[in-house]
Amino acid sequence: MRPMTQAETEQVNATLASSPPAASEPQARVAYGSEAPIGSAQHEQMLEDFLRRHDEISVEDLDAFRAHLLRSFPDREITAQLCPDDESVGILIFSVYGFSEREHLSHPEEDAFYDGFPPHLAHVAGPVTFFPRTGPFSDRALLDGVDNMEGPVDDRIQPQ
Repeated sequence: MRPMTQAETEQVNATLASSPPAASEPQARVAYGSEAPIGSAQHEQMLEDFLRRHDEISVEDLDAFRAHLLRSFPDREITAQLCPDDESVGILIFSVYGFSEREHLSHPEEDAFYDGFPPHLAHVAGPVTFFPRTGPFSDRALLDGVDNMEGPVDDRIQPQ
């Protein structure tokens, strides 16, 4: 292979200078804090954003978690919310609405969720969790974060 001549080098440099820069994939912006009802377009986008940042969780794992959640809490309003964590990859929180003040601490539906939790999904617990919430869902964005979360993080699900 022969070296390029000065004219060829200048032609290549001119072509490179006049070409638009290669399009890089824009960094997806994740909207933390707002809740989206399950099944909404915003919810589906939230799941995509979450899965992009969690290689250890597959779409099938997340779908199985969501299906188990829906079976465990029938006829309840359920929303999803992405919250940043210490590692900036996010935690996916499902909020289950409609509990009374007394019920949200301990309820048969919640016990059934944990009792029937599929062991093969243990690695999903932690980055994905849920909180029982009192009252109906309000479409107001949760701007004050933890102040609106009711119920402690439950550590009954442990990776095997």
